[in-house]
Amino acid sequence: MRNVYRNTLLCLLVAAIFMMPIQALHTNVSNLGENTEKNNGWVKHFEGTIWGHTVIQTSDGGYLVGGGTGYTGDSDALLIKTDSDGNLQWETTFRSFSGWDAFEGLVEASDGGFVASGTKGLRGFLVKVDINGDKVWEKTYGGTTSGYCIDVRQTDDNGFILTGIFYSEPRSGWLIKTDSEGNEVWSKTYGGENPVTFHTVRITDDGGFIMPGWEDDPEGLFPVSWVVKTDVSGNVEWENFYASCNNFHSGVQTSDGGYMFAGGVSSVFPLNIKQIILVKTDAEGNEIWSKDFGTPIFQEVSMWVEETSDGGCVVIGDYMGLGTLINFIQTGHFFPLYSQIWLIKIDSDGNLEWDSKVEAGFGRCVKQTLDGGYILTGQRGSYNNPEGVLLIKTDENGNIGEKL
Repeated sequence: MRNVYRNTLLCLLVAAIFMMPIQALHTNVSNLGENTEKNNGWVKHFEGTIWGHTVIQTSDGGYLVGGGTGYTGDSDALLIKTDSDGNLQWETTFRSFSGWDAFEGLVEASDGGFVASGTKGLRGFLVKVDINGDKVWEKTYGGTTSGYCIDVRQTDDNGFILTGIFYSEPRSGWLIKTDSEGNEVWSKTYGGENPVTFHTVRITDDGGFIMPGWEDDPEGLFPVSWVVKTDVSGNVEWENFYASCNNFHSGVQTSDGGYMFAGGVSSVFPLNIKQIILVKTDAEGNEIWSKDFGTPIFQEVSMWVEETSDGGCVVIGDYMGLGTLINFIQTGHFFPLYSQIWLIKIDSDGNLEWDSKVEAGFGRCVKQTLDGGYILTGQRGSYNNPEGVLLIKTDENGNIGEKL
């Protein structure tokens, strides 16, 4: 059967080369190598740190990255703090000595310091550090081998809301509310007969929570995007599935009261080759429109969407191109040999304003900075071969600029 797939892919590869439409989504490509400073931005590569998953701009104008020191097997949960130019100020790790630990959510606490969420020893994990990276407190949730807290936000009562995965049978979506010191106030799970995942959480205008993610296919084929909206106590107000997308990695409430979700859709059956999909909904989660970005047969995936100050959105994704097909033909695996971090800027109607292939690597999170530019993090190297944390600053058009 594998030979049949490979022969099919060879045909698709030849067809793609000769029939692929010319795309307008290649406006800026840079491969910067080592740590590089340029006149409109900069790129920092932290070797030995492996990968970054989330980034925030801090109140002192600097940046904080959360991630991990390993990709498979052992890993320490990692925090990296820099100044406004990306220069390292401090780095700290947390380790359980019993497995894979990582941070995937970050927030600056209203009373000072930073709070990071993730997993530690196969449990949900929340830690607070002060402005120097020293631990203030840490909490784990759900018993001995319970789950993974992917995202965190601070609530109006100075507590925190976390979301992620609860390792039940089947796997459930997980929502945890804590007080200001990380003590659990309540915990709820969501799902049914099929495994589900919540990847991010946002606090909505009414004080409730929006949780985008996906539900796995019981037949092992493509998942379906799933979003749950709750009230302030975690009670479900509505939930929707979206056939236009297989998974949502991120979502945000937009200034019109609706939502924008970002994910991917499989475009070639039976191979998991994806294009980036953005879905705009009204306040009740009803789909208004969806837009796809990328090239059929190739592979692109989006990891984060953020509303911008002009009412549009910026998306960080990864352009994997022909490398995914070639790797499958050679090895039978879908992991790409090579990918580029891809920024896409759209207006409020989903129309492309600009896009930028920023750097060779894999991007995971982007935020708009106070100067109107963007800060993003991820890793050098391909998805399954990380080679150190990347921290990249661009201008308002996704450019890094010319060499000094």
